[in-house]
Amino acid sequence: MTNSTRMAWILAAALALLSIPAGCSSDGGEAQTDGDEMTDGDEEAEIDEDALPACWTDLAEGEKIALADGLSGTEGITFDGKGKLYAASATMLMEISPDGIQRDVAPFSKAVGIAAAEDGSILVCDFGPSDEVDVRDGVLWRVSPEGDAQALSEGAIANANFPVRTPWGSWLVSDDFAPEIWEITDDGEATLWTNEIPSPNGMVFSADGKTLYVANTFDQDSRVFAVSVVDGEAAGVEEFTRLDPGSVNDGMAMDEDGNLYVAANIKGQIVRVALDGSYETLVGGMTTPASLAFGEGEGFDPCSLYVTELAGAKIWRVAVGVRGARLYR
Repeated sequence: MTNSTRMAWILAAALALLSIPAGCSSDGGEAQTDGDEMTDGDEEAEIDEDALPACWTDLAEGEKIALADGLSGTEGITFDGKGKLYAASATMLMEISPDGIQRDVAPFSKAVGIAAAEDGSILVCDFGPSDEVDVRDGVLWRVSPEGDAQALSEGAIANANFPVRTPWGSWLVSDDFAPEIWEITDDGEATLWTNEIPSPNGMVFSADGKTLYVANTFDQDSRVFAVSVVDGEAAGVEEFTRLDPGSVNDGMAMDEDGNLYVAANIKGQIVRVALDGSYETLVGGMTTPASLAFGEGEGFDPCSLYVTELAGAKIWRVAVGVRGARLYR
């Protein structure tokens, strides 16, 4: 599936949904999750607040500035936990320096979402060579810091879209063209984890690991779902909140206070969602924002989101004023 084909799907979904009367508000959905779950972090190690890097103060909350420009569209974005920023274009994993210079790392058929492992390797979701959404040729790659790519899983997922590390040490991979989230072990074993979300895309775990939040893209495009997790299994799915119709939700991140940040792709916005499901627009004026990650490492603001554009030319830095949640790696 080419980048233009993917954009055609997104635009078609948005145009269809923009004709639906707005029957929702920013009061949030009906999730049965306890908001405290997002900030409990009962099993987390103690953090020395004085040792954490300070938030930058050059931008006000909600202001944005381009980190990189002249790109041919990017989707996945992640920091490796060791001070490096990576982004995925349609066919290339790139490293992005603090001054916006791009370095090619490894080529792919159709790279989409990415995430970092504890050892600094990058997990890359790849739609695979076919343009057919029902052909199971998606691949989850592991790319070493030296740029060597090895297939961790292939042949199970049709459209490997976005990976997230689980608290129990495996990977969950979404397929936004099917109601499927797959679990992939570090040995490459793939099993269907849940098929109860219509079009799963970006995902993030609560701090205590008891809830997985999932952005939904196409069918029911404005929804964010909450999956209750018990002993590593999906124990129930509820609608957590419902953004404005036509949002076409894409990537997602969480701050240290438990607030979610959702890329409303077609609307060109980043939307902040509070613990109770209410939401507000943090920033707009982007071209199809796709994925987002809080800054890590020297030369990057720990209290800003770094945001890719699927059909645009920029990677943005957006000031948030609060640090990102600790990620499972």
